[in-house]
Amino acid sequence: MQKTGIIVLGSVAAMLPALAQASETVRLAEPDLAMEGSLMTALKNRHSTREYAAKDLTGADLSNLLWATAGVNRPDGRRTAPTALNLQEIGVYVVTAKGAFSYRHEGHELVKLTDKNLMPLVAMQQDFVNTAPLALVYVGDLTKLPGERGAQMAAVDAGIAVQNALLYCSAAGLACVPRATMNVDGLAQALSLPKGAVPIMNVVVGMPK
Repeated sequence: MQKTGIIVLGSVAAMLPALAQASETVRLAEPDLAMEGSLMTALKNRHSTREYAAKDLTGADLSNLLWATAGVNRPDGRRTAPTALNLQEIGVYVVTAKGAFSYRHEGHELVKLTDKNLMPLVAMQQDFVNTAPLALVYVGDLTKLPGERGAQMAAVDAGIAVQNALLYCSAAGLACVPRATMNVDGLAQALSLPKGAVPIMNVVVGMPK
């Protein structure tokens, strides 16, 4: 599958048309591992926000955010967010008004799935979601963790990845809110999820007002 250039600068909105026209896959810039700020400060400042400025995230912010929430941080392929038995059953999808994308942690890249606006499926009755530039949807592959206990562990693992995203947003000065509300069946169909893969949580992300 052909790839475009690395996304380093510019906004996510500017990136999406290029994805639609040039390629199905775009490799993200390397995450900024030297970003200033302490964990304690990020924890102190973390809060949920449901109002967003009419601005987009930068490509650099999207790259950092995705790496923080579920990126690879070791040579053996293990990730920033731990999972039960290292089964890595949690997948992350980027939903915007201009399309939806799967985050491939192995190559730190986005794969386009659809050009459709799936934000209303994330929002449901909560209209503030539609004012944000994007939402991250966390999907659990329950074929890797079958049964009631497996579903519980997948929910825990999704929550760990979500917290990583929230802490990055706090450190980077982004506005966000974690949610469980969404059209689970509608998103599963629109994202062409395989059998046994279930949307568990989402994080709405934008720029603060």
